[in-house]
Amino acid sequence: DSEKYETFREKYLQELDHNPGKEDFLSLVKSHLKEGKVTLLYGARDREHNQAVVLQHFLEQALS
Repeated sequence: DSEKYETFREKYLQELDHNPGKEDFLSLVKSHLKEGKVTLLYGARDREHNQAVVLQHFLEQALS
């Protein structure tokens, strides 16, 4: 539901940021990026409002 997306995005970013496995996950993604692309999958029908979009933003910020 795109009307609830902003609330979802904020909560998901908080969850990602406070996850105890965050550093391990970031290290894993970083190592895979050295070898090629990393593909993010999502289950929503909306291509612009889904968890992969939020995760991509999170990864871009964390790995920059």
